[in-house]
Amino acid sequence: MTGSRQNGYPLIVTAGVIHKDDAVLVARRTAGALEGLWEFPGGKLERGESPEECLARELREELGLDVEIEDIFRVVYHVYAHGPVLLLAYRCRPVDTKSGNGGEPATSTKGVLRKPHSQAQPMDDPVPEVARASQAENPPSRWVKIPDLPRYRFAPADKLIVEKLLRSGLR
Repeated sequence: MTGSRQNGYPLIVTAGVIHKDDAVLVARRTAGALEGLWEFPGGKLERGESPEECLARELREELGLDVEIEDIFRVVYHVYAHGPVLLLAYRCRPVDTKSGNGGEPATSTKGVLRKPHSQAQPMDDPVPEVARASQAENPPSRWVKIPDLPRYRFAPADKLIVEKLLRSGLR
């Protein structure tokens, strides 16, 4: 989401509300204006691809994760300083594939949890120096129980997804 949109149209981005048991997967932004904030993983729509194709591609590239994309969970329009964004958040389930990752993200930075996270100090959680080089393509991610989401500092557009999760769960 770098640079402003010259044509006035919003940048279309996708996000996965990836759920497993009683937790959802969140990722920490490692660059740009929203660096250090948490978000639901996904990315920018590229020319010629559907939102679902975009989300599947981004999750595979960023996290090495294959998912079953379900339905739209929340649509968010937000105007950042760098321009307007239309965020399409889809409900997803991780798929265990031949990659052998067991439906887990491929990120391997210190502090990345493989189980639902409930005892975190996420707002003070520093990013380990040794992990910085690999984070451009593999940002830190973790499973977080829905009631624990308010402990994390989310990007503004993602806060509306958190609010819906807190209000109604994954319905």
